[in-house]
Order: sequence, then structure tokens, then C-alpha cells
Amino acid sequence: MLVGLSLVFSVLLGGWIYSHTQFLGAHIRKVQEEYETEGVFWEAVSLLEEKGSGFTVKNLASSFIPSYEVTITGDTIAIYKNQVLLLEAQFRWQNGELQLTWVENPFIRPYAR
Repeated sequence: MLVGLSLVFSVLLGGWIYSHTQFLGAHIRKVQEEYETEGVFWEAVSLLEEKGSGFTVKNLASSFIPSYEVTITGDTIAIYKNQVLLLEAQFRWQNGELQLTWVENPFIRPYAR
């Protein structure tokens, strides 16, 4: 009886540990993807500040993480990975300075400053 109860407890504990490990692994992958996206975004902002207003580019591979692509249009920065939009931001130039006006990704819904 004690052996059977120990076996049941072990199976339940093992299942709990396995599901907890799966949950943590998925969460860590999402945090890593968010970190990568943010790095590519700030790389795009730096490039835009360096090139100045009027700079546009389509599907430029990131030097930070080459599997990400950046598209910069007249007032929008878009970050893609495997052709899936991960982040979109709007900006404007005011007195020669770049200002971000809106950012959206799956984790942070519209943020306006």
C-alpha cells in the first residue's frame, strides 16, 4: 500500500515538474524573442538617426540578428521575422530630432508618448 501511494505521488510530482518546465521554457523563449526584437528596433532607430529624415529601406537584414528584417518608410519602422510582423512604430522628425510617437508589438499594445 505504501509503495503504491509513493508511486502515485511520484507520478503526480513528475507530471507537475514536467508541465512546469514546459511552461518556463515557453516563457523564456518569448522573453528572448522580445529581447531580440527590441535590439533590432534600437538598431533601426540608430540607423534612422544616422541617415536622417527621408531615409527609407525595405527588408534590410539586421546586423544584430540577421533573421530579422527592418523596413523603414516615411513615418514607420516595421520589424519582421520570417515575414511575420513583430513590431511596428511610428515616428516623426521635429527640429531635426527623431521622435517616436507610437509603438506596438504582441506584448506591448499601443504606447504613445
